[in-house]
Amino acid sequence: GLHISSKGNVLVAPDLVSIESLVSAWLVGDDDKVKFAAGGGDVYKVVARLILGLTAFKGWDKVDESVPVTKLQRQNQGKVPELSCGYQGGHKAVAKFCETGGTVYPGDAEAKRWVQTWRRYHPHHVAYWKAINQAAIRAVMSPGRVFALGPEGRRVSLVMDGPHLTCSLPSGSVLCYPFARVEHGKFGPSVSYMKAKGKMWYRNHYYGGHGLENVTKRVARDLLAWGMVNLEAMGFKIVTHSHDEAVVD
Repeated sequence: GLHISSKGNVLVAPDLVSIESLVSAWLVGDDDKVKFAAGGGDVYKVVARLILGLTAFKGWDKVDESVPVTKLQRQNQGKVPELSCGYQGGHKAVAKFCETGGTVYPGDAEAKRWVQTWRRYHPHHVAYWKAINQAAIRAVMSPGRVFALGPEGRRVSLVMDGPHLTCSLPSGSVLCYPFARVEHGKFGPSVSYMKAKGKMWYRNHYYGGHGLENVTKRVARDLLAWGMVNLEAMGFKIVTHSHDEAVVD
């Protein structure tokens, strides 16, 4: 349907800027990146500079923003690798993001270089992928035992609850992976669980990036929900909401 503002009003759509990028950084403990963005820094421009080799990276607390980045570079070499690499995505994830976002794919060799560059400057993420994957495996193999990870105040906990693997978040929200089990694949042991698609159940495979993605998106959803509660408490009328934004009349 079409939303039209009431007489004398306008529609305003406040959104949570770079929400998935920053929630994942917060969860893995990359506090300098979060502080940089909170201070008005543009994460996508920094990533574009790193991918293009325009500046040396000395840490998010020492970012050199003097080198200009075009709008196209910010989108192609900044936003694309930032959003496609954060959940352990490789060059195929870059290709998929380019396809859905209408961006020209740079080719496998260049996309692989983007991935390697992004990971080199995001050691907290790389370590978290390994940690949450290991926690999931250990939780499934040790029913009833809790395996927690992450910095204090933002820890997530995995435990087998009957046949299901559950993941508790800082907000109190709980994710559930039904009928989880450990399987042995070509890269060693890994967790799989049952997932619904249409009217069919199938076995989906869990890995570190997948675990971080699930946790990040749930935390982001909790933040949006809390923001909507606050907006309405302040007297703003919400007419719709989507992903990372709410529209108020």
